[in-house]
Amino acid sequence: MRVSQDRIDTDFDSTSGELYLWASNSGRILRGNWKTRQIGDWVTLDSTGCSSSLDVHIWEISAMRSRPYLIVLNCYHIEVLDKTTLARVRIVDTPDQSKVFGFVLSPNEEQLVVTSQESRDNWTASVYDTTSWTALRKWSINNASFTADGQQVATLIDQRQDPSSRVFDECGVAFYDVRTGEKVTQWVKSTNDPGHVCPGGNLYFRKDHPGRMVTDDFPNSAVSEWDMQTGALLQHLVSDVGAGGPPPGADCMSLSYDGDLVAIVRTRHEVGTEYGFTIWNLQSGKVVYEIPLKYQDDPVRCVRFSSNGTHIAFVHSDRVEIYEY
Repeated sequence: MRVSQDRIDTDFDSTSGELYLWASNSGRILRGNWKTRQIGDWVTLDSTGCSSSLDVHIWEISAMRSRPYLIVLNCYHIEVLDKTTLARVRIVDTPDQSKVFGFVLSPNEEQLVVTSQESRDNWTASVYDTTSWTALRKWSINNASFTADGQQVATLIDQRQDPSSRVFDECGVAFYDVRTGEKVTQWVKSTNDPGHVCPGGNLYFRKDHPGRMVTDDFPNSAVSEWDMQTGALLQHLVSDVGAGGPPPGADCMSLSYDGDLVAIVRTRHEVGTEYGFTIWNLQSGKVVYEIPLKYQDDPVRCVRFSSNGTHIAFVHSDRVEIYEY
């Protein structure tokens, strides 16, 4: 399936073939079906809330499977769209003057956690009921992910002994009960320990492997798997993608529906932009497929697994290719 030139990402379904593409920079969405090859027209969303044309308009999209809605982070606020017409159904209210920087839908799609920022040091993660779209509770944290069973919200911890320092002394993860809002547990590690590894980026939880958590380790171009309760590092899978230069950043990370495969696209911006990606099998700890970091005329910019089933999408700047694995 070919699309126009822009920063493209996708959310797609293996069973129905339902597919949504979004062009982040220009704020457009396209609905299609990759099985029947039916493609709709691009729809441009309202850019109210974006302070300039340089802002990323659409940060993220999640298509609900149990309800006819598309959840969109557009210009620092959450919109709920009709999946068929792409018409706006509602805007999810957030604290006054705050900008939304992320959201995660719970596994059963009954709750939505939204991360917003009111000022430099004032962050909030709020849980919303997806029937009434009202806020249920909130925490003063700057990132949030649902665990695989949807009963807890996890957040990365970075702590400084000296508040004026830019260097973190400890890193870890805290877990909160979604129903009560109470902190369940947390674990931290000292960044002064030789060979320490910190969880970073988004937190992913393996659906068929309760208690397992997967994170990015940007400084080492690695993927880490953890025991979510104790903080024990179970696997540290180092890629050769970023060898021979400064560590590349993680542009895109995706975990397969069953939690056995993880894909991560990395980029390095020195002179121009280098792209590369790795797909790991977490069961074996081995690389399934890898493209080394290099300058490419037609790079894969993101790799996405389907929200159910066994399909994978390679997202280029002008098209999306879908394969069965």
